Amino acid sequence: MAFVLGTSAFSLHNHYTNPQFAKPDYKGVTAYIARWADPEKDAIVLSGTRESAVRRYYPGERPKIYNLEGSRYKDLDEASRAALFAQIAEEHEQVWLLIKHEGPDPARAWFSQHAFPVEGRWITDIFLDRYVTGTGALPPPQPPLSTREVGPVHLVGYALVSGDELAPGDVVKVVLYWETDAPLDRDYKVSLRLVDGAGHVMAAMDRSPGNGSTPSSSWRPGETVADRQGLLVPTDAPPGEVQLVVKLYDLDTLTDVVDAVLGPVWVAEGGAP
Repeated sequence: MAFVLGTSAFSLHNHYTNPQFAKPDYKGVTAYIARWADPEKDAIVLSGTRESAVRRYYPGERPKIYNLEGSRYKDLDEASRAALFAQIAEEHEQVWLLIKHEGPDPARAWFSQHAFPVEGRWITDIFLDRYVTGTGALPPPQPPLSTREVGPVHLVGYALVSGDELAPGDVVKVVLYWETDAPLDRDYKVSLRLVDGAGHVMAAMDRSPGNGSTPSSSWRPGETVADRQGLLVPTDAPPGEVQLVVKLYDLDTLTDVVDAVLGPVWVAEGGAP
């Protein structure tokens, strides 16, 4: 009896705390997407997740669904799959990627390097990645307004793809260009922030460089690493000038390796509903 109770307690603990043991919450994940998605402009990409469940639980009109495990796409070679991802990015303004498997994900790697990650979250055992696309040539890099660097890593420039005038609900789209003078033995985190005139952080998003596709431990001396980052402007952001700030830091010690002010952006009146 004690063994049975102990096993049950273990199962319940994992059910509530470990995504690998949780029952997929397709109703929850589709409700979250439906709250923010535009069915005319967005796309849902499924990687190991059930298309039938997404269709069943999605409330209202759905964005177009691309099931990478479906018969149409599952046997694509690497080049054909990359062409598919490029087509999705060209035809849709926002991509919602649902992942349910272990190990590297080709779709996540591609969109992390060619689009702008906005958020990533577990909803039970489904990982949801949200990307804003942006095709066309990037603007030329420009130097940060100010920077403080400790160690061999340098922020050599950035490209503000979204422009410097934004509305509440818009996404800051920026490409950061990193270089290192020496090999790195750890993986740093990037923190992208909007800071108001009083020094208050209005919005922030912390993630690995390249959304995990280009960890700093893989950077080579003399190589320039393009790191695409996205940050959602809060829907209640007041109008006015704010500073776009980026930090590269050690997660274990919370020590800043790079602390830079990229420059000002302006939040306009109104914005996304």
